[in-house]
Amino acid sequence: GVSLSRDFSIRPDIITFPLPTFAGKTAVPNAVDLFINGYRSSNSQLQPGPFTITDIPYINGSGEAVLVTTDALGRQVSTTLPFYVASTLLKPGLSDGAFSAGALRRDYGIKNFSYGPLAASGSYRYGATDWLTLESHAEAASSLALGGFGSLIKLGNFGVLNGAYTLSQMRGKRGNQFNWGYQYAHSRFTLATQHTIRNSKFGNLALYD
Repeated sequence: GVSLSRDFSIRPDIITFPLPTFAGKTAVPNAVDLFINGYRSSNSQLQPGPFTITDIPYINGSGEAVLVTTDALGRQVSTTLPFYVASTLLKPGLSDGAFSAGALRRDYGIKNFSYGPLAASGSYRYGATDWLTLESHAEAASSLALGGFGSLIKLGNFGVLNGAYTLSQMRGKRGNQFNWGYQYAHSRFTLATQHTIRNSKFGNLALYD
């Protein structure tokens, strides 16, 4: 068979998920220090006017940023900003996908060159906004058709909600499946739950041959 997919792991310099940005405005030249979870992340010299800080280190889950501005007289102003980063989301405008086609493998680890009928599958993800990523998936074989769509939604600073609906028709029987879940990550703990409900007529490539 053949398989095509995007692999961001070969480009570790590319950040695929949305990172927070911190903006403000200063009337006089200032130095600004950005602390992420208590550690200094960056130091910049600012000119009068609006500014935006986007040089954020890799982080996932809930966090707290402290922005400290210091003027020429040494006076400091500190601003605390909570944030949430979800590495499961895609940056706005970024897409990810995979496609595979070939013969289904049989007797894996038991027999060589044991294959079943031809089949194909594909998945596609798209970052619609900083808080919304859309997903789709499809599978096909003789007497099998499957299509599904879903989304991941960032709930502000309160984690990520995901959901998907899939419809299938296999050998004349139509079935469906619902998936939903929630995840919240913190430096001290992670809370996650995932649920799947399908009816008895649901079919996919895993159940096909």
